[in-house]
Amino acid sequence: MDRWRVPLPVEELERGERRPSPGPVEEGPAEPIPQPGEFFMWEEEEEEEEIINNNNEEPNNEINQQPNDDSNMAQPEEGPAQPRYFLRRPHTPRQPKRQQEPQPFRPHNIESLRPEHQAELTAPETEAYHISDDQLIWCRLAGCARPSQPFKTVRAWKIHVQRAACHRGGNLCTSCGYNVALPPSAHLSAADVKTLMDAHKAERCVGVTKKALVARKIAAERLMILGRDNSHIAIPEEDADEVQVVSNPRKRHLASEAAWRAEQCCLYLKRFKADHPDLMEQIGMDHQLYIE
Repeated sequence: MDRWRVPLPVEELERGERRPSPGPVEEGPAEPIPQPGEFFMWEEEEEEEEIINNNNEEPNNEINQQPNDDSNMAQPEEGPAQPRYFLRRPHTPRQPKRQQEPQPFRPHNIESLRPEHQAELTAPETEAYHISDDQLIWCRLAGCARPSQPFKTVRAWKIHVQRAACHRGGNLCTSCGYNVALPPSAHLSAADVKTLMDAHKAERCVGVTKKALVARKIAAERLMILGRDNSHIAIPEEDADEVQVVSNPRKRHLASEAAWRAEQCCLYLKRFKADHPDLMEQIGMDHQLYIE
């Protein structure tokens, strides 16, 4: 590789500026090392101390000045921030809701039911629950597994009767307070008894809520529109007049499927007679038919 180098003339080498080599760096006096037992202060602390001394030397002219009127106003005392609530109406403490006294066990009046519906119900011989002096409910039904456990409300006792396993085979309706007659069968399961009790509450119970009565009226109207028997549904006398069949002149309500087929056949014959009167008259004479 040395054979390819091109030698530079001496003149070009001398033209280059000769830069002076850097001399030795002058070092300042070393900072004193603090000895144990001596008070040492850094530079920043010294500057802060000088500023404080200069401020103290300046004359305080504010002391000689008379205080302004604004300064005489009472300044709010500084303290922790207090929450502020902006309510639309004044806050009033809620009063504890007074609990109503439990009503003693008493079956409902069933005089509004039909005689056949009244025959299905029998009043219990003993009270279903007892109210003690401290307003607690004690279950008195036969076969109860928790007779020594009190309930605070009658509603809690009803839930106990409906859900407890010891009362699943019972026939007491907690809504009206009567015993519902069950079919004379010795093999009724708990599911069968529940089905019968649900049907009683939905169709004939007099102690159900207004919502259940509205659903009962809707079911009765539906059966009337379909032309079916709804005598198994008990409707109060004041609501019986409201249960009416909705009039629809374009639709006739027939009792059986045979009557519906006969009506469809007559409608077809009437349309055929309107379109072909001569042919219909000849068919009537041959088969001895009379169609209006």
